[in-house]
Amino acid sequence: MRIQREVGTTFLYVTHDQEEALVLSHRIAVMNAGRIEQVGYPEDVYERPATRFVAGFIGTSNILDAEVSGVDGEFAELTAPGATRLRARFTGTLGHGRKVAATVRPEKVHLFNTTAEPPAGWCVLQGVVHDVVYTGVSTQFVVDTPGGELVAFVQNAQRIDDAGAPGQPVRMAWDPEFTVLLEKVDD
Repeated sequence: MRIQREVGTTFLYVTHDQEEALVLSHRIAVMNAGRIEQVGYPEDVYERPATRFVAGFIGTSNILDAEVSGVDGEFAELTAPGATRLRARFTGTLGHGRKVAATVRPEKVHLFNTTAEPPAGWCVLQGVVHDVVYTGVSTQFVVDTPGGELVAFVQNAQRIDDAGAPGQPVRMAWDPEFTVLLEKVDD
């Protein structure tokens, strides 16, 4: 990056290391089988992936197969296995019953026990903790849901003696602003 700033010219850097691409790039082009899937600023590609491939290739992502059950202003109301509420901001038109894929990054997900209520209006998914991995900075929770396995990264902001318990029922919840609709999923 220092050399690029000093020379003041455009660099084209090709890598398969996603973290390196996010750190070093001003703009990223994600390619799949010789085709460009998405071009954008690193934060746009990471926070708002355009396709399933980009969501899975850049970082870890939870992908949910869902169906549009309604539209509430700028938000699509979705149904998915295990979801008591699932919403995503959208632009354009979405018809009732349309199959979609929705994604949320694991660091956006909060875990609640079954007696605690997530904030009103948040997306909520029921599940059971399958695995817990303490990584120092955060703890990774793998949760089995009726729609498949999802992941939550919980920052270790406080001292943790017991990082969690497999078999524990939980609610995964997040602000619907972090739900991103991906390409249409047709059967």
